[in-house]
Amino acid sequence: MILLVEDNEDDATLMLRALGKQLPDSAIRVAHDGSEALDLLANWGDQELQLVLLDVHLPRVSGLQVLEELRKSPITRHVPVVMISGSLNKSDVIRSYDLGANSFLNK
Repeated sequence: MILLVEDNEDDATLMLRALGKQLPDSAIRVAHDGSEALDLLANWGDQELQLVLLDVHLPRVSGLQVLEELRKSPITRHVPVVMISGSLNKSDVIRSYDLGANSFLNK
């Protein structure tokens, strides 16, 4: 299972299309803000979380805060997390890696 956390519907649609082509057998869940992502993760169940694609700038709870929570949990500590941002702010990149992101991509 892949978790995509993206507040922009157009960006989410594009990412879902690309993921569907590259990983056609993977189930994908979408959260539209950081709070929704944390709620989904808290009630995830027993499906294996294989990857998180996480927008840096989200409403309610930022992607950086979600990443921090992911890395605190023994269940999600080692799940690969790719941070995504339309911003070229170097501090977002540095903070993402400091919090344990595996990769950082610009939209």
